Amino acid sequence: MKKILFIILTLTYYNCSSTLPEIKDMKTQLNERIVNSYDTTSPVRVLFSTLRKPISPDVSCSNNYYSTQLDTTERFGACEVIVPASHDIGSLDQDASGSNEKYYKLENHASLSNIDALKTEISKNQFPEIIVFVHGFNVKFEEAVLRAAQIKYDLKFAGEVVLFSWPAGSEDGVLNQLLIKGTYQNNLTNAKASIFTFKNFLSKLETTKKKIHLIVHSMGHQVVLPAVANLNRETNEKLIQQMVLNAPDFDSSELIKKKMNGNTLESIAKSSGASVLPATGVSLKTPVIPNIGSEPKVVGKAFNLASGKTSEIIEGNSGMYMIKGKSVIKAADLPSYTTYINQ
Repeated sequence: MKKILFIILTLTYYNCSSTLPEIKDMKTQLNERIVNSYDTTSPVRVLFSTLRKPISPDVSCSNNYYSTQLDTTERFGACEVIVPASHDIGSLDQDASGSNEKYYKLENHASLSNIDALKTEISKNQFPEIIVFVHGFNVKFEEAVLRAAQIKYDLKFAGEVVLFSWPAGSEDGVLNQLLIKGTYQNNLTNAKASIFTFKNFLSKLETTKKKIHLIVHSMGHQVVLPAVANLNRETNEKLIQQMVLNAPDFDSSELIKKKMNGNTLESIAKSSGASVLPATGVSLKTPVIPNIGSEPKVVGKAFNLASGKTSEIIEGNSGMYMIKGKSVIKAADLPSYTTYINQ
């Protein structure tokens, strides 16, 4: 038998309280927030930051300028989108030659020199909140801008909507569009390469003193969640007010691992909000951890761990673990093993 210490990490997403604050009815809350009812065809401005590499000398809010390739330079700007009043909520019908009353239109483009210029534009809006939108997999620049405009219009949001557009999408050509696996891997590589830039972007937006809400879709979580986790390790202040995580394309175990920082069980437990608990009487024959359940991978690692040594993070059946071996008690030798040999 082997006695082990282990950490169980459980993320808690919601806190419940027996005492609830007084809540205004939905109609009252919405009416207090609405500045523009957006009930007619209207121009909507989308501010943006992007790591998309330009591929044309003609600057515009289009896929012809902002590509699917990763650039080392972060660019800033604003696009104006005509949002038709007759559109269905969530739809992005687009036709350059069609009626403004029925189709979305990408209009003016304005370049902003740096993040400070973007912050200045945000500050001009007196509404105390902003929405940061991060799109997902296989989304080109135009679609990302249109989606950001649609979000602002349909939510009747009075603050600025700021798009962070990382280099997603497939290259032009029918073959590239069909090779979805290659597109996925390229997009994933670009998403992970955008984490550091997005982290700094959020940190600088925080200096506007606006309340920041995040809306993230699919592979955009590969950009956002590690960045937010890193920011949370650097500050105790609440940076994000509300987060909408839509169809996350992210392995939750990776996020948990990022929270487990330290050199000892105690320090890791403190950083991740977990507990250090003893486990005794654990055996290979029955790889069950008391009060936890069957964890053969964790128990197997324990029996191959030298006494006093601490393991790496182990992904088990019901959580992420780190264990430290304490002692091994060998079973007593039997006078004869004939019965077991004959079975």
